[in-house]
Amino acid sequence: MTDRVNIHQTDFGSIISSIADSIVIVDQKGNICFANPSAEDFFGRNLKELLGKPFGFPLIKDQTTEIEVISKSGELRMAEMRMTESVLGGKKVYLASIRDFTELKRLEQGLRKQGSDLAERVKELSCLYRISKIIERPKASFEEMARGIVALIPPAWQYPDITCARIILNGQEFKTENFKETDWRQTSDIVVNGKQAGVLEVNYLEERPEKDEGPFSKEERSLIDAIAERLGHILDRIKGKEELLESEEKYQNLYDNAPDMMVAVDAKTAAILDCNATTASELGYTKDEIIGRPIFDMYVPDSAEYAKVNLFPMFVKTGTIKGEELQLKRKDGGIIDVSLNASAVRDEKGNILYTASICRDISEKKRLEAQFQQAQKMEAVGRLAGGVAHDFNNLLTTIIGYADLMLMGLAEDDPFRENLEQIGENGKRAARLTRQLLAFSRKQILQPVVLDLNELIKGFVKMLERLIGEDLELETVLVSGLRQVEADPGQVEQIIMNLVINARDAMPDGGKVIIETANTDLDEDYAKAHDVSLQPGPYLMLAVSDTGTGMDEETRSNIFEPFFTTKEVGKGTGLGLSTVYGIVKQSGGYIWVYSEPGQGTTFKIYLPAVVGETVQRKKEQPPADDLTGSETILVVEDDDALRNLGREILERQGYRVLDAGNGIEALRISETHRGQIHLMITDVVMPKMGGKKVADRLQQLYPQMKVIYMSGYTDNSIAHHGILAPGLNFLQKPFSPEVLARKVREVLDA
Repeated sequence: MTDRVNIHQTDFGSIISSIADSIVIVDQKGNICFANPSAEDFFGRNLKELLGKPFGFPLIKDQTTEIEVISKSGELRMAEMRMTESVLGGKKVYLASIRDFTELKRLEQGLRKQGSDLAERVKELSCLYRISKIIERPKASFEEMARGIVALIPPAWQYPDITCARIILNGQEFKTENFKETDWRQTSDIVVNGKQAGVLEVNYLEERPEKDEGPFSKEERSLIDAIAERLGHILDRIKGKEELLESEEKYQNLYDNAPDMMVAVDAKTAAILDCNATTASELGYTKDEIIGRPIFDMYVPDSAEYAKVNLFPMFVKTGTIKGEELQLKRKDGGIIDVSLNASAVRDEKGNILYTASICRDISEKKRLEAQFQQAQKMEAVGRLAGGVAHDFNNLLTTIIGYADLMLMGLAEDDPFRENLEQIGENGKRAARLTRQLLAFSRKQILQPVVLDLNELIKGFVKMLERLIGEDLELETVLVSGLRQVEADPGQVEQIIMNLVINARDAMPDGGKVIIETANTDLDEDYAKAHDVSLQPGPYLMLAVSDTGTGMDEETRSNIFEPFFTTKEVGKGTGLGLSTVYGIVKQSGGYIWVYSEPGQGTTFKIYLPAVVGETVQRKKEQPPADDLTGSETILVVEDDDALRNLGREILERQGYRVLDAGNGIEALRISETHRGQIHLMITDVVMPKMGGKKVADRLQQLYPQMKVIYMSGYTDNSIAHHGILAPGLNFLQKPFSPEVLARKVREVLDA
């Protein structure tokens, strides 16, 4: 034990001064009598400004609380504080260990937004985080910090390949290799002790499009100010730093109460010489159980092997380990992700006495990163799938349409009839695939109503029983008093049907499918554990479970991706579950899968609960027998082949057809046309003028004119987030000649 005390005495000062957490000692009167450099940064004041000042927080020992502090610069800082009681110089003092989690809070908030700017914001947070790591280096000079910081700036901007930066300070210049002064620049002053000491400058090497706020986004302007502010803080700390003269007892207390795990390891034997109380608590051991054991015993097997083969030999040569991510194993078998920093403590001759290691728990950070990466991947695949589906819709409409038109003119025994029927049928199969892709990419048109999900399921059970066959049992567990949900009934049925089919295919030897509903309230803790974008509140839960073969972790991680399937070739498209995912997401819900090999599978879907009058599903009217007419119809479509097809279909039904290739041409035709226009059929998205604007203009000339909008995917001019605006007539591409003719007759007769 005496040897261990001497170890702390040799280098406690450098250890405490180099840790990232803020350490403050408070006397019995509540006044500050010590603060480490991290505390100076946290409070935004140097040591002279802090000493003797009231601490401002309750002195309650052995209690962890969350605190908020407004720094001298006005910045709000958030942290976790643990207060312990000790004795220094015969007097009772309080030791406050403060862990700053401001950046983590900001990361969580950024992930909740889930908008198109998410990736850019994470790059900016990553930049600030990496800058913080540079600042934390205990022996780095300002020149090293400045060079490191200026190199981190271009990757954080929206156009990194054409971004350059420099820092000008006290006659010194630190810049990126590609730096060049241009007209597209932004600057921020570096302020030290209230006075301008230098400037941070970021330039674009090429002109970028002007936005409302200029070529640089408002977030980039905030980022450059934040970086300049940190540079000012570094200089403040370097300039005002004094040698901390603290007792050995103080350093011992600080060491034991530091929130990070701190371990001293013998450089020759790799045996643990000492650890702080935090290490024992986090790993679930007593200090006596840890001391003397090989450090490698504390890691999971993969991390232990990596440490033996790579880290330990490298440390012997360099004397440092920085930011290595490893996994520790708890006594109870649990795993902790940590970031390891280590430095060598040497004797007077330069020989390594032992290793001073600091392990920071980054389990929460790793979980958030995994969530974000999965969300990014699904969003990127969705954009690709939606784009492909949209482009195919026009092609499929013409293929299906012309095949059907040719069939109408052929005799039943015509030798070409079978080939044309194959073309039409395969076109319709392709159309079903594009609809599934649009569902996954959340680009389909929804028509939601307030639903009683229990009633929908009850009316759907008979069809599901026929779908799964006699070898499988279908059970429903529907909670009474189920909350209402606003959703598209057809899409909800699609969700249930796809999940039941998936369950059926997982039970080739028979089994049970269970459909369950329940009310549930999801809170912030649930959101943190599953999806930080989830909005806490009341939800309705729909679960579909089976007793089938189950899935391993690799299969679960890919289950919602388009075209991913574990079935044999020809047994499935791999779009069933991706369709479910897209519908759930577009309906404002969330979906998770729980499964283990041999233990069956459960899909749980959470949809936001609403209050409103339940809408009964309308019975379909019998189709009209006579699809012909003599009215005048204006067809507006920028795709020539599709426009010509529409004209031919309608003219065959007896209509008088006017056609235009864009909105401007449609207005010109309408101004010269003599007589009434009874109906306009228009594509939604067109060059020069969109379909909604054309309709608004023409209805001023022809107030009685009706409109049918046609599109292959959502557009905010007629649908907000895929929800069709009320009162609009919509025709989903691709469509057949009969579907178009029926829709036209239906709208004209309404």
